[in-house]
Amino acid sequence: MEHDEQDEHEEKADRLEREADKMEEQGDRVGERIDDAKADWDAKAHDASVPGAQPDPDEEDDVSEREEAERSDEEGQGASAEEAEENAGTEDEDGQATGNPANAGDEDPEDDG
Repeated sequence: MEHDEQDEHEEKADRLEREADKMEEQGDRVGERIDDAKADWDAKAHDASVPGAQPDPDEEDDVSEREEAERSDEEGQGASAEEAEENAGTEDEDGQATGNPANAGDEDPEDDG
């Protein structure tokens, strides 16, 4: 009886290994397709004859800034504590931060009169 159970476990292990190998091969193929698509897009982005592949110059600056911010966030390199303190805003009369350094010294924004 123990021998049959062991054989079943070995067969299942072999089947799962084959399945894992197949999934790894599929993952590699998908990775190659992604790399090919990126290379193709990069080539098109540098080819002025491909309509729509080049961003507008104004949009390109916005995209670069956004990508840099995303990279910084991913790398954990956001604003330093010193920068955060400089840009923290001012406290109102209740000690709450306004969050807007431009309002430093301004009257109470809720005061209409």
